[in-house]
Amino acid sequence: MQRRAPGFTLVELLVVIGIIGLLAAALLPELLGAHQSANIADTEARMVQLEAAANAFKADKGYCPPDNFVDPLKKLEFKRDNGTNTGIESLVAFLCSDRGYVDASELEKNFSNTDNDDNGAKIERLGRSSRVEVKDAWGTPIAYFSARGAGYAQVQKIQLGDEDGGTLLEARAWRNSEGGYLGIGTFQLVSAGPDRKFNTDDDITVPRRQP
Repeated sequence: MQRRAPGFTLVELLVVIGIIGLLAAALLPELLGAHQSANIADTEARMVQLEAAANAFKADKGYCPPDNFVDPLKKLEFKRDNGTNTGIESLVAFLCSDRGYVDASELEKNFSNTDNDDNGAKIERLGRSSRVEVKDAWGTPIAYFSARGAGYAQVQKIQLGDEDGGTLLEARAWRNSEGGYLGIGTFQLVSAGPDRKFNTDDDITVPRRQP
């Protein structure tokens, strides 16, 4: 009698493929959830770093970094802004134009310049004249609102990169449960979160907002 060559039958292969499919369906949500949690933690770490630097600036100067490139002491002068990503670009410029409020080399991997027609005077600590933003883990520039500058009521225009079609988003400062602004009198940082839309439930903020 002739022996059957070793190997899988079609039925056995289909069973194995079915098992693999079931395992993938069961594990994929957990893998995606872990990835999303890592992105959230990464974004929060970037924002905490900016928060610490802004607080150090305030302790030294007596006021928060402005969100409109206007230095109240008139020691730093910047070219007129193009109106896009203004808050976060102003924050980076003030933090990196004077003393070492922030480690630019640490933040550099999180820099972007989605509105890349906005060169100004060279920022020495950055070694560049382009106005850069700090992006979150999903590639969206973070919004920065300050009590010194345009203020919390200003609706900010945030531009995504060319790979996302250069879409313009609108960002508004978050309010607390009493109706006042988060961080009133100081500043507020806002990430659009995983959905890349500002002022939705998955936004990440500093100060942290209550769910």
